[in-house]
Amino acid sequence: MGEILEGVREASAQLFREVELRNWAMEVLDEYDPEFKFKSYDIVTEIVHPLGTRKLVESDIKEGWTIEEVTHIKETCPLLLTKTLDYQAMSIYNTSSISNKKYKGDLVIVLEGDIRSFHKNPDDLSNEDLLKFLTKEKQGGGFTKRLMMNFAIWLIRRESKRRDI
Repeated sequence: MGEILEGVREASAQLFREVELRNWAMEVLDEYDPEFKFKSYDIVTEIVHPLGTRKLVESDIKEGWTIEEVTHIKETCPLLLTKTLDYQAMSIYNTSSISNKKYKGDLVIVLEGDIRSFHKNPDDLSNEDLLKFLTKEKQGGGFTKRLMMNFAIWLIRRESKRRDI
């Protein structure tokens, strides 16, 4: 069971920063436009190297996004909002001018995070951090995702109880 929990911890550490960025973006958007959550939009996350090279996170690549598409949007679409904080930035683009697109709506949110902020040591995640993260992530997922998240949560709680004894 310890190996499974270690794998969950490592996988969660990789996703933790991506989720932090998206949560920050949602907070900013709630302040900017409380009705925003009812609009259709896409979120794309770029990892930015200090030398300027960029790459997309794995989850966006799996959804079919390419760095070329994101660059095209940034170069040709009107910028509606930009917000920066420490090692992260968010930009909202109006993509209604693009006729042949695969996006959900007319807005694309591009999140940028410094590559140095994406490296999180799995051992730095406490059981409480993992429980909060997994509980929040299982919401809105499919059956298999919820099942896996619930199993991971059960393992963490079980391990925590064993340590308390």
